[in-house]
Amino acid sequence: MARVLEYHLPSDCSIAQALDLQRELTKLLRARTAVSVTLHADAVRKIDAVGVQVLYAFLQALAERKSQLQWMAPSERLCNAVRLLGMQQLLNLS
Repeated sequence: MARVLEYHLPSDCSIAQALDLQRELTKLLRARTAVSVTLHADAVRKIDAVGVQVLYAFLQALAERKSQLQWMAPSERLCNAVRLLGMQQLLNLS
């Protein structure tokens, strides 16, 4: 049976919280049975380039494991940050 893991991104995904975010996402990567990860992103209120990089690295690591990422309700702040950095296609956010 395919396993979907879900994670709720915190409201602060900035450089101040990047290490904590990276640690939490790494825990998801260790769950080798997952074929899909859903990131609930509606609570994201603060995000910067470092936070976007952490999310991109997570997406890349999922791809290496042949797993997929699905976004659930990405906040306007998250979408704007990704757009400003020109990473919409890389993060599969439009």
